[in-house]
Amino acid sequence: MGSGDAGNIRVDAEEIEISGTDRFAPDPTAPEAVSKINTGALNANGGDLSINANSIKLDNLARIQATTIEGSKGGNINLSTNSINLQGQSQITASAQGQGNGGNIAIASEVLSALEN
Repeated sequence: MGSGDAGNIRVDAEEIEISGTDRFAPDPTAPEAVSKINTGALNANGGDLSINANSIKLDNLARIQATTIEGSKGGNINLSTNSINLQGQSQITASAQGQGNGGNIAIASEVLSALEN
C-alpha cells in the first residue's frame, strides 16, 4: 500500500471464486500471502469495493477486504449476489487500524453459507 486515498473497485461477473495462498511464501497463512481483493490505504481513506455476481465463493483463507491503516475512513464493501459461500477460514472484512473508522459491509444475497474449516 502506498500513501494517498485508495481507489474504488467494481467487479461485475457471472461467478467469482477466490482461493488459495502463495505456497512459496515463508508463511503461506500471512495476510500478504493469501488470495484477496482489497481496497487498502495507508495514512489515507480506503476505497469502496462493489461486487455484482451470480455467485461468490471464497475458500482456503481467501479474503474480500477494505482496509485503512492510520487513515480517517475505511472503505465500504457492497456485495450483490444470489449466493455467497465462505469456507476454509475465508473472510469478508472492512477495518481500520490505528485512527479512523472501518467501513461498512452490505450483503444482498438469497443464500449465505459459512461452512466449517
